[in-house]
Amino acid sequence: MVNSDLQETLAGLRVLQSFGREADRVQRFTRYSAGYRRARVRGQWLMAVYFPFVQLLASFATIGVLGLASERVGAGTLTAGVLVAYMLYTDLRYAELWRTFMSV
Repeated sequence: MVNSDLQETLAGLRVLQSFGREADRVQRFTRYSAGYRRARVRGQWLMAVYFPFVQLLASFATIGVLGLASERVGAGTLTAGVLVAYMLYTDLRYAELWRTFMSV
């Protein structure tokens, strides 16, 4: 919206100047820019909250899998390869959350 308004203003600059409408366009551009800035700040705030939260969940999941599976590896009922597979699967699940959020 901001870029299209600026492009439209620059394209019709001579017309704006001939009718003395520069001040109106400056106010309109300022209003659009302020709205864009607010939206960007809000988006950055959401990312600042979301990313650490997802990372925390991924860390807790990895700790949980490692804790439960290491007992079974020690008892001989689970192999180390299966433990690694479970940990990679856990990482894949949380990587999918990251990709989903980044595509929005």
